[in-house]
Amino acid sequence: MNATLLFLSLASPAAAPTSAPVAVSAPSPTYFVLSPKGVLEVDARGKAVRVVSPSRASAGRRLPGGAEALVYVPEQHELRRLDLNTGTEKVVIRLPERAPTCSQGETIATRELDVQSPSDLLLDPPRAACLTLMDRNLNMASYGLTVYANLTGGPHRVSPSLGSCPEYKGPWCKRDMSVKPGRPAPKRLPGLPEAVVGESTSPSGRWTLVWFVSDSGDYIYLSYYLLDNVQKNYVGIPGANAPWRKRITTAELAQAASEPVGAEGEYAEESEGGPPRAPLGPHLATQVVIGETEARWTGNGDKFTLGNLLVDPAVSVVDLGGAPL
Repeated sequence: MNATLLFLSLASPAAAPTSAPVAVSAPSPTYFVLSPKGVLEVDARGKAVRVVSPSRASAGRRLPGGAEALVYVPEQHELRRLDLNTGTEKVVIRLPERAPTCSQGETIATRELDVQSPSDLLLDPPRAACLTLMDRNLNMASYGLTVYANLTGGPHRVSPSLGSCPEYKGPWCKRDMSVKPGRPAPKRLPGLPEAVVGESTSPSGRWTLVWFVSDSGDYIYLSYYLLDNVQKNYVGIPGANAPWRKRITTAELAQAASEPVGAEGEYAEESEGGPPRAPLGPHLATQVVIGETEARWTGNGDKFTLGNLLVDPAVSVVDLGGAPL
């Protein structure tokens, strides 16, 4: 009995059946955002993966290759080069505590100036970065500072702007080279007034971002919608984690653009001297943002960011918790 058992234990085991390879899903993309807690890396649900830097930056742009970014930190009035992998920061230029103006002998505290729009930080790699700082948005600003930061070791240039300042004629970044635009939008959108602007079309060609001015004053507000180039209709952009609404016809959007509506689909103003007008419909509600808000395609399918929001058209809207780099 023991010999038989020994013999069986030494025999070659039967070959295990060949199993199908296990599919390994690709890691979900993450995003780098400028938040009140610093520069964070967040996942597609807006959950923080790690703190890259505690520095509270008001603007930033990714450098070529994506491993580094330029960020402006207003508390120290510094433009810094940030390694997104290690969190290491290197000061490119530190502005003086008081900035010059074009009024004789007058200066302004640099802490009173900041980036007012994402387009106020332009990146022309590898040569330079261009920074515009103002005390308020462009419509209302009294003081400004124009900063040409040389990224190749050459001299920087800092000049006052606005007010009585002469036109700046120094070196400048012609346009931002760090943001890849989507496809060109149609020059005109059929059936809609000229006030409705086609901003850009998604990489697949399925979606076009469109907007019109819904309010103007000290700040300009834009109402953003999406054109579905397959179904030939429009849809409003809901808030974070909210359901998508029913589609909008061209005629409905044309009416909304002609008589601006509020964020809930109501008319912005009552008709003068007449009875209150009925709402156009809650499905016309959408994202209404200040004109300086940046919208851009992420390169991850047809997803795009609108301010702090990550939008997957007709699928989901996620609040990333900060402006994306």
